[in-house]
Amino acid sequence: MLSPAVAQTSPSTNAGNSNGASATGNGSATASSNEGPAQDSPYPGWASQAGPVAPIPFRKFSAGVSLSANDFQGSVASAPARPGILDLSLDDAIRRGLETNLAIRLRREQQNISQGQRSLALQSMLPIVTASGSTSLSQVDLVTEGFRASAFHGLLPPGVTIPQIVSPETTTGQGNLNWSAINISALRNYQAAKIQQSVAAATTADSQQTVVLNVAAAYLQAQAAASQLTNAQALLKADQALLNDVAEEHRAGVVANIDELRARVQMQSQQQAVIAAQNAQAKANIALERMIGLDPAQQINLTETVPYAELDNQASLSELQRQAWATRADYRAAQGQVRAAEMQRKAASAERLPTLSFGGFYGIIGITYASYRTDFFAGANLNFPLFKEASLRGDRAVAQEQVTAGRAQAENLAGQIDAEIRSAQIDYDAAKSLVSVARSNMQLAQLELDQAIDQFKAGVTENLAVVDAQAGLAAAQTSLINSLLRYNVAKLEMAHALGVLDSQYSQYLRGK
Repeated sequence: MLSPAVAQTSPSTNAGNSNGASATGNGSATASSNEGPAQDSPYPGWASQAGPVAPIPFRKFSAGVSLSANDFQGSVASAPARPGILDLSLDDAIRRGLETNLAIRLRREQQNISQGQRSLALQSMLPIVTASGSTSLSQVDLVTEGFRASAFHGLLPPGVTIPQIVSPETTTGQGNLNWSAINISALRNYQAAKIQQSVAAATTADSQQTVVLNVAAAYLQAQAAASQLTNAQALLKADQALLNDVAEEHRAGVVANIDELRARVQMQSQQQAVIAAQNAQAKANIALERMIGLDPAQQINLTETVPYAELDNQASLSELQRQAWATRADYRAAQGQVRAAEMQRKAASAERLPTLSFGGFYGIIGITYASYRTDFFAGANLNFPLFKEASLRGDRAVAQEQVTAGRAQAENLAGQIDAEIRSAQIDYDAAKSLVSVARSNMQLAQLELDQAIDQFKAGVTENLAVVDAQAGLAAAQTSLINSLLRYNVAKLEMAHALGVLDSQYSQYLRGK
């Protein structure tokens, strides 16, 4: 089953003024050439990757952070292993996965980054108020400054002289204001950053869907491995009992030596099957523990057996499509990326518009501990572009192409959702039929084994028929376990395709 992967990037904010004329508040007009920084406006792209259902069926990409399958497999360890066995239900496993999974941690960090980028974009439209103060002591040689004390000869009272070197201590303090009051391009960039923040939240929600799918599938796999081990141990116990009976009958001269040899080979083969099942269960537990932040050394006991439950009141394909388009977080993120790109295009168009800013300061200056005087300045700047036609056209052309590409990718994702729903329905119907057939096969295999044992004990046949019947039962049990696993995973995929897995996995698995 294919799943779309969403790449997300956050828009950069346009800063700086274009070439234009500046008019100050005192009535003077001056030409200015304030070049803003180069504009880098990345836009998202969408891709998809096919993969197996389990253990990690999807590869996802995050806004500004690329995530691989290993990120969804990994986790941040929540605690070291503790003595004893930890009971673990499906709900506990999913809760731990959502708390500690590495991919979710990276998504949430990206959400924080998006929030910071929105604040940066907002600041470009808000007043900037600063305050400063200073005290300085300087030494001035009046002679070097052109001052001559002889010029005041006869003007000063007797005994009063003007020193050649003075050391004034001055103190200043002022408040400053800078405000870009009218900047349409900055406003559009802020709106784009605001949309990107919601896109990051939607992408995190989509990653939660994937984590729930992966953790639930890993739990079901570990559970299936435990069932396989239980069946293998039960068959080993039956083979051991059969070997004891055949050995007794051989010593009594009732059966041939080959029957005992055949029973012993079957028993040892089943011992190998038990060892393989134990190994598979241990590895399945480790994979589950890595996904949910448990120490791999921690012993766990899966306390829940997911029952067989059919889906009730299945809606039509068109209804499922409408539901998925309304609830799928990745589709909301794709639509949000288009809206953000449209805002970026508007921001590029608004670069042609003039901007109005205000600035000034108010403060005091004077000799420390003596007299002070006030000092202030207030002005307004009106900037508008004059000679940036190539740059303005280029920015708008790039933004328009990104809008076009985003719309095409969102439309492709809508088609992909339709394909996922159709595939999930096919998988569910097929898995449901396989479970029915596998159950019937296991009943027949058990009946065949019982009859073979009865005939062997009655001396009608050799134990070769018993060995063959045991192999058939083992295959039927494995087939049933795999069929139930595929059936439950198919239901999980259906919920994932609809975008409701994180909130409704219990209804889909348990039928309640």
